Amino acid sequence: MADVRELFDRGIVKELVDIGYLPPTWISEEQIPGYAMVLEHERIEHLTYSHEWTFGMLKDAALFVLELREFLSTRGYDLVDAHCDNVTFHQGRPIWLDFGSLVKNPSPLIWAAGRRFEQSFIYPLMLWGKLGEFAGRRFLLGGEYMPREAALLGTSWWARLLSPAGLRWICTLLDNYFSIPGAPPAILRQKLGRVALWRGIAATFPGLAERFIQTAIQGGLPYHHHAGKRLARQIRAIEKRGYKTRWEDYHTGVLKEVSAFESYPRFRRLIALLKEMGPVSVTEIGTNQGALANLILKEVKPATMVCLDIDDGALERFYLHNRETHQTRVTHAVLDVMRPFSILPKLPATDRFKSEALVALAVTHHMVMGQCNSLDYLFTRLAAFTSRWILAEYMPHGFYTEPVDTPPPETYSAARFDAAFRQHFDVVSIETLEPTRMLYVGRLREPPQC
Repeated sequence: MADVRELFDRGIVKELVDIGYLPPTWISEEQIPGYAMVLEHERIEHLTYSHEWTFGMLKDAALFVLELREFLSTRGYDLVDAHCDNVTFHQGRPIWLDFGSLVKNPSPLIWAAGRRFEQSFIYPLMLWGKLGEFAGRRFLLGGEYMPREAALLGTSWWARLLSPAGLRWICTLLDNYFSIPGAPPAILRQKLGRVALWRGIAATFPGLAERFIQTAIQGGLPYHHHAGKRLARQIRAIEKRGYKTRWEDYHTGVLKEVSAFESYPRFRRLIALLKEMGPVSVTEIGTNQGALANLILKEVKPATMVCLDIDDGALERFYLHNRETHQTRVTHAVLDVMRPFSILPKLPATDRFKSEALVALAVTHHMVMGQCNSLDYLFTRLAAFTSRWILAEYMPHGFYTEPVDTPPPETYSAARFDAAFRQHFDVVSIETLEPTRMLYVGRLREPPQC
């Protein structure tokens, strides 16, 4: 408790909060039996987990951890833990969550959490860059620490040529090498004493051998020192393969057809409706590159906006744009709202990404016809993401953006869509925005009183 109080007394917590590294945190007046101190911090409304980040978000989170550690080292502190679950995004940038990981460290050259940092950030980034986002984000699931073998097999062609025993031998050798810093000298001498060559060197040059041991345990051998600049260079050098995701350029294509999103009648009508509602928070499903989200932020001015999309490449573009423009009101998350990853004990997406108004344009037909979900399940899911309003499009011609004679399948018929919508929402209005787009505006029904 003394170390925690010192963080407050020396003003380190205030510095961390002022810079934006830590959410506002204070010593609470509340008392819990068995605990000497209770801390409180400001609630982060829209919490995101690492498997919901884009590639750029994961890189920025990794660089943030190194930046935070560099700051702490100037105050005599360090991070005892450095995995992805200790970071989230708040007001458009990474922020640290685990107060208990801030500990005193008399030897900044040795980072006890360095191995976990590599397993949590660098290995997933390397595999994501090689194998693509579908595999990359799944390596972040479960909270497991990735072994070196998995990282090498996924990123290095030579590792796949080795026998399992050969790969295990190399990985054991590397693990032992990187575990030397901070090890007790007696243990290191004992292990080296098993090597005949070392015994000969130590007998002939005892002073040199002892100097080597002291240098090794202090992190002075090649690649032992977890220098922030070296790790940052390694992270920045990791790039994704050059392929594009399916919907990455969708808004770019739409822009060629409508000339300007600001004057696009379909968007203008939706903006007008949102202005009448005046929501303090908006969740958009299918944000893509953020064309509509930008207009909502500019003209409706919600306090917060949650932008969800199943396409990592498209949402990555929007995130990078917002990072460059210092947009602080947006929460970005790569998410399939129909089948989100469910990891206990983490909070479900519906708790974290719910807003006063939900916008779902040109996505319902994909969720029903493309993903084979029922309309009832569709609106059960959509209703869970809003506390009041919904604006959702029905596509009367299915996947076609021009009128066709062939109607959509019965599972996505107009009558079934209308009936399923009314099961969860009171209809405010139904408008035809374009020949292939109908907008349903609804108010969430109050749950029945027991």
